[in-house]
Amino acid sequence: MSNSKPISRWREARIQRILNAPSIGFITKPWVRITFSILAVVSSYLFLAALLIPYSALMNGKEPQVQLMQFKYNVGLIALVVMLISLLILRKSMQLITSVPDSYLDERQIENREWAFRTGYLVVRRVGLSLSVLAALAIFTFWITTPRGWSWPQPKGPLWEVQSAVDKYLAELSAAGSLGFFFTVIALLTYVAYSFPIILLAWREANSDVPMPKVENRALKEAPSFAKAYYKKLLLVGLGFIATIASGFVPGAFYNGLIFFVLFIVVGYGIYVYMWTSIKTVEVLKAIKQKTSTSTLAMTFFVITQILGVSILITVIAMTALWSTYVGVQPEINPLGVMLILGLLSVPTQALSVRFVSKLSS
Repeated sequence: MSNSKPISRWREARIQRILNAPSIGFITKPWVRITFSILAVVSSYLFLAALLIPYSALMNGKEPQVQLMQFKYNVGLIALVVMLISLLILRKSMQLITSVPDSYLDERQIENREWAFRTGYLVVRRVGLSLSVLAALAIFTFWITTPRGWSWPQPKGPLWEVQSAVDKYLAELSAAGSLGFFFTVIALLTYVAYSFPIILLAWREANSDVPMPKVENRALKEAPSFAKAYYKKLLLVGLGFIATIASGFVPGAFYNGLIFFVLFIVVGYGIYVYMWTSIKTVEVLKAIKQKTSTSTLAMTFFVITQILGVSILITVIAMTALWSTYVGVQPEINPLGVMLILGLLSVPTQALSVRFVSKLSS
């Protein structure tokens, strides 16, 4: 009993925190929910497509296929970042419906939530069952079509070449590292199982004919709590980069891709923090009725931060275009270094913007 009371208090505090900070503003707009639902689905398919490119296709004998390698890793990286950002935004957008008891929701929200989770888990379960049945049938078919007492050079059976090709393809998928490949597959399946019900719920809520209830604009009053939440998220990003550096000391971290996997997660979360902070800052600045020197400074550093963010995006686009056009040509300026510098500059400017925003409620 003594163990359940702290858990109950923590749950009640979390519910009250969600209710006292209603999900309003940019991320609850129908078109935003639809857009990120589509991005979550499309990016997961692109990530799967990049994952299913076998190692043999990347190498033509001893010569690497540079363009295909760039496609595999660039598309995989971009898709992974989009997947994480989409899931985080959708989860935040639907937090009120997915995280509070039925007594705090109306009938439409309860019905949509039950339908989304019931349908999501039903689809995932049936897809998993179908794949298992197909795999079992394929193995059984290969087994019964292979003659007993076979000896070379007699043909094994009509499906032997198909079986050999499938076995070779599956072996090539994990040729660069079995542990990393199968961990990525499990992580992708977990993402699909977790995100699919939220995507269905966001899509159905976005297409609902019932308008969202109007909630008092509390952005200006909650500016100090927003600043505290930002500093906590920023601390997590810093700890994430420390974890990335620490993972580099693990034996084989570069070979099996561990350090890059950790880095991708940290970068994806950092982009989410950047977007979340920008959206919340806009909500606070829009709530200001009279301009002051503090609001001017908050707006100035906010604009500088957005310019740096757009510059990073332009650098990514330019880098991708140059690599696809001039394969193997070393650019005069290292684009990764430019992105790193711009990213580091955006941290203090956004922190200063949030600091001035936190003072606007006083």
